[in-house]
Amino acid sequence: MRLMRNSWWLVCLAVLAGCGGDGPTPPTAPGRFGVTSITVTGSDLLLVGASETFTAAGDTRVITAPRWGSDAPGVATVDPATGRVTAVGTGTATIFVDAYGIRGTKLVRTLPNFGGEGVASFECGNRQTSNNQLSLTLTQDREVISGGLKLYDDILFGHVASNDLSGSVSSDGILSFIATAKDPWVGGQGVVRIENVRIGWYFDRVDRMAGTFELVWFYNNSRDFCKLEGGNRVSPR
Repeated sequence: MRLMRNSWWLVCLAVLAGCGGDGPTPPTAPGRFGVTSITVTGSDLLLVGASETFTAAGDTRVITAPRWGSDAPGVATVDPATGRVTAVGTGTATIFVDAYGIRGTKLVRTLPNFGGEGVASFECGNRQTSNNQLSLTLTQDREVISGGLKLYDDILFGHVASNDLSGSVSSDGILSFIATAKDPWVGGQGVVRIENVRIGWYFDRVDRMAGTFELVWFYNNSRDFCKLEGGNRVSPR
């Protein structure tokens, strides 16, 4: 009996020694359906009014039946079935998609679309007349603004224009630029320089423009603080 017991222990030791003494390593449990991460693809910046269909891809398989959402629907909405994202306000939003118990995300910034033509009346310091008018013709590439403007005042400087406007849109959606308004009747010489511009498009009830800027007069380097009294977009975004 003792010999049989010793033989049994010898067999067990031999088996353990042949397997390295640790036994088999259990396999790593995969994620649900084998998916461990989801990547969301789409633009990182959208202009208000623009739409784009985002896509989702799993690391091990094609994503089927994803459910989309946005953590800031006042900034960007998304169709829950198709992933169609639409910028509706200024700010940031996290677009997310859920599938197989996994969530993928994409941070999106949104800015107003200043592209197109807009017209507004304005008043400057003591030089207040009902005939002051500012018109803008702008092109926007992400945050960068270019284009031209025209100023009209039948008392002070007539009708002067600038085609060298350049500026940018801040993260809070405010347009800033510098331009020199030139008189076409006197060899294109500068009349006023437009600085410290802060203009915004507002989309509450109508597509309107409001803001402030300064006019720097070339002949005596004096400054006038100006305020846009009303405005609207002539051509659509």
